[in-house]
Amino acid sequence: MKKGTIFALLGLLLVGIVAAAGTASAFGWHIFSDEENREKIRAAVENRDFNSWKQAMSEQLTEENFNKILERDEQRNQHRENMEAVMAAIEAGDYDAWKEAVADCPGEAKISELITEENFDRFVEMHNARRDGDFETAKEISEELGINMPGHGKMDRGVGRFPVHRFNMNEE
Repeated sequence: MKKGTIFALLGLLLVGIVAAAGTASAFGWHIFSDEENREKIRAAVENRDFNSWKQAMSEQLTEENFNKILERDEQRNQHRENMEAVMAAIEAGDYDAWKEAVADCPGEAKISELITEENFDRFVEMHNARRDGDFETAKEISEELGINMPGHGKMDRGVGRFPVHRFNMNEE
């Protein structure tokens, strides 16, 4: 076999392994892959043993595990929709819609204590300042509201995004 063909096949195999690992990670396969099976997979890859790798991967392909993946995917989709509703309410300056949207968020009780109808406009100002890159103003407002924002003045995940569960609420 030609050297170029061997490299092409090895490259294809590597892409397959990375894709499988990415799919496993994206769909939460770690929730059911036990340490013993992960070790089998690692050993198969280290030993360049496709058949052992295929066997170890196949052992995880059960209806029960598939249903776990579907459940996690549904939770992720629900969370994404919820956060979109939170952001739309903040961007619209609609306190009632925001209050309804955050009702199912982790940390809802604490954020609802801190953000009230009376100071919601300041919360919106904080969001807008951060979205616009004015991190100093956003930080000042967050301190005024009693919210520790993650990222030390820089965005962790996307400009202007404020996932409620990522706030660290100051304890008084």
